[in-house]
Amino acid sequence: MILVRNPETLLYRSPGGFFFRCGASRTCLMIKNIISFPLLRVNLINPGIQEVRLSSLSSIQNALRPFYFKIHPDFFGQNPRQQATNEQSLKLLNSYLEVVTTGKHVDPVTLTFYVRNDQRPDEPSYQVSVRLDGNFNATLERLLGSCGLPSLKTSKGPKKLSSAPKVVFDHDIYAQALKNFTADTSDVVFSSWIKSNWKASQDAALSFMALEIEIDKVKYKLCEILQLKEIIWECGWNLNHYRGCLNSFQTLVHHHKDVINILKGKTLVFGRDSGVSLEGNVILNTGEVRKNWLDVMKRIPEFESTMKKIPLIEKSLSGLLGNINIVHRKYEPVKLVSLYEARLKQLITLLSDYRGINNYPSRLPDLSQLELVVETEACPLMLSPAGQFIVPSSCYAVLLIEYLIENHQQAGLLLHKHKSESSVEADTVRKCMVTFSLRSLDKADNILPKEMIECCQRLMQQEELKPMLHGSRIHITQYYSLQESGVFCIPWDFRSV
Repeated sequence: MILVRNPETLLYRSPGGFFFRCGASRTCLMIKNIISFPLLRVNLINPGIQEVRLSSLSSIQNALRPFYFKIHPDFFGQNPRQQATNEQSLKLLNSYLEVVTTGKHVDPVTLTFYVRNDQRPDEPSYQVSVRLDGNFNATLERLLGSCGLPSLKTSKGPKKLSSAPKVVFDHDIYAQALKNFTADTSDVVFSSWIKSNWKASQDAALSFMALEIEIDKVKYKLCEILQLKEIIWECGWNLNHYRGCLNSFQTLVHHHKDVINILKGKTLVFGRDSGVSLEGNVILNTGEVRKNWLDVMKRIPEFESTMKKIPLIEKSLSGLLGNINIVHRKYEPVKLVSLYEARLKQLITLLSDYRGINNYPSRLPDLSQLELVVETEACPLMLSPAGQFIVPSSCYAVLLIEYLIENHQQAGLLLHKHKSESSVEADTVRKCMVTFSLRSLDKADNILPKEMIECCQRLMQQEELKPMLHGSRIHITQYYSLQESGVFCIPWDFRSV
């Protein structure tokens, strides 16, 4: 079964193709002639060639944000004909992209959009036609080019490498961070950077204060009318876009009073997907038109029915894997109930089929104190720093069982360590906020608790910066950046001197 083995690499063969696992990162991927990562393809036949590409629908939507802003139907309320044209074309475009990202064939289609001139709002919009012919990269270039926007290099041509291909992960969650910052920060002194930017941070915060107050007023009014628990912004776009979404939603509520009873007592989230999350929150995609939002809200009873089945399905999966706890990562993108149900059922089917034919090992260890997270098919099989088993829904049963047996002891140690560090982290963050009288102090999803603890402890030693950081908002990540709303983004391992 094992083709190649060394301290760092395992290559398995199975009837469906090959499995490639890197020991250092504990990843496991299903491949044939190509290892496929979210934004990377490595050709095994000719490993001197690598291609970087956008592969997920959310990545594509991120790349097309400037285009959406130019043609969004909500900006054409004064011209119903143009608004209707853009709304219909946008729905067709979204359907086209969904099909293309699944790898299925799609017939060429030509879409017409009206583009607004945001530099000169008084000038009339102009019409453009874009042909979608199945060529993914060319389609993105044409869409951006039709509005006079800079082209996006989504694919690199053949490039000879001196040795094995370099694996570069570029998940869309961190796309904006990578866009804002690519330079080396090793020579940047933290105190000097704060002193150089604190004035600009205060000015930016003041300029956004009126907008924040306006947003809070609209949120309060909507929560009162709809009896919502809360309205949350999890899109990553700026506050101007948030205000636009709230105004659009307010208009929808005004024309469709029936949604009031549907949303009563719920939390509304503006994000990157549409549906109902595992927490029961209503998720609306900020890139979609109001009609799509209305369709989602009308399906809420259907989503809630699915949500009631989830605990039973998770219990069935747990029973197949030594009573392991099926959980969800603390920091992760929103999980929609309909998609999550499909993932659970897919993994249960694979495990049940395997047990029916081959049986499990005679002694499967007790896993009742451990945790397992079911992710998408593209996710690697791995043990996270938090001690959780991260499992793709398409993982072969033989590999999963073997991996659980091999790593269950280490998982227990990591899980205990993470819980202990998380408790210390919460206490350290609280002390740091009090020390500097901060408005907020949070971190990026990829910052570990021990890194956050170290960062906060070193931050509290910078007493000279108290006057400058008073009332500030700080986001701990891996780069320096000053957001337009005045938020400081600083690396967790910043240089003190």
